[in-house]
Amino acid sequence: MVNSQLILDFLEQLRIPVKRHGKKPDDIAHNCQDCEIEVFNILFVTTQDKRSEVRCFSCARRNDPSLQSFSVLSEYYMSELATIYDNFQTNTHPIVAYTVGK
Repeated sequence: MVNSQLILDFLEQLRIPVKRHGKKPDDIAHNCQDCEIEVFNILFVTTQDKRSEVRCFSCARRNDPSLQSFSVLSEYYMSELATIYDNFQTNTHPIVAYTVGK
């Protein structure tokens, strides 16, 4: 969540617009075209031969330090991520001791 906010702040300083893309529960995860890591929330997208290519922030900066050649998409609003984070609770189950057979 912090990483997403830092990237959004950086993009705001560069005056690069971030478009809301949204994410449905059955959408596939996006992987970086270059380094193949999973890209969460902030997608840097280019189109090559009528095909969209997603890159992570690091690889996008490596390809174009100004980031001007990318469309930037956001899958979640920061308020959505904050709500999920704030409401997160772990479920703990008591440890049941089992007796070892005789």
